[in-house]
Amino acid sequence: AGQNNPIVGYTYSLDGKTWSSYRTTGTITITGLQKNKAYKIYAKAKAHNNKTSATVSTTAKTLADAPTIAGIQILFIKTRRLKVQPINYNAQAGIKHFIFRIEEIDKEITTNSAAEFTNLQPDINYTIKCTIVDIDDQTASTSIKVKTKADVPQNFEPIVSDITNSSFKIALPELEADLAEIIYHVDSNNYYSLDKSMAFSNLNNFTTYTVYIDVTNDEGIKARSRTIQVKTL
Repeated sequence: AGQNNPIVGYTYSLDGKTWSSYRTTGTITITGLQKNKAYKIYAKAKAHNNKTSATVSTTAKTLADAPTIAGIQILFIKTRRLKVQPINYNAQAGIKHFIFRIEEIDKEITTNSAAEFTNLQPDINYTIKCTIVDIDDQTASTSIKVKTKADVPQNFEPIVSDITNSSFKIALPELEADLAEIIYHVDSNNYYSLDKSMAFSNLNNFTTYTVYIDVTNDEGIKARSRTIQVKTL
């Protein structure tokens, strides 16, 4: 085509054999195609003198159904970290990745499976959003609310019970944190345990003992109870 023979029409084909009628616009919307399928599209132009151009072609792929995701599974929650993974999801085109985000602190992790967030604050509510991204960059999202566990408070109160003339029992109060170590101190003696209570026997009657407890949670955070005096009968 040239100045004396301008283009007057365009035709298109999906197989290079069956062509559409000529149209004056250079764009066309092709319908009735299958999802998630690559097509080779042919085109040629016709000039005012009815001469046609050489055929050109390009390949284009239709999109799959948009992905879906229905849930987030909590793998664990600690005082300062948590781990989550996506569940109940589908991506017809294939999964590109997942994006986990904690909205309140603008922290984001891109992953192919689970995500672990660290350096969080204890006893705080967080909103976790998970976005699935498919190969075609289509997305879907879901979110949940979670709360990190509370730290062991400093100067917590030991619980004393079962006092006799030769024994007593010391217990921890209800603590939310997961403990890795407990040390019971009775006078100058130290007793290491993972039990949240301990009975002490073969003590002297009518004697006052100095008692306190050291604990370490599973993230290495330490706390100490208030020091108390326990007197046998």
